[in-house]
Amino acid sequence: MTNITYRDQQSAVLPLQDCPCSLEAIKQHIAEHGFPPSHGELAAALGVRSTNAIRKHLDALAGKGAIAIAPRLSRGIRVLGRESV
Repeated sequence: MTNITYRDQQSAVLPLQDCPCSLEAIKQHIAEHGFPPSHGELAAALGVRSTNAIRKHLDALAGKGAIAIAPRLSRGIRVLGRESV
């Protein structure tokens, strides 16, 4: 039996192929409200407490070319045309 510490749980980030829900949550929020979600809103939508985990997911999505993030801009998330990430 493997013991997983609290620190291991907090540092674990799901691979994006296992969690496409973050991109879908962004798209859904934009469709409903007309603007992208804040990190806090996205965390609430995904059931995550840490906005730092959300930032890591967003950075990974940006690295894969699914979104663009405007620096120093509130709600600066833009979904790009690539559907298969």
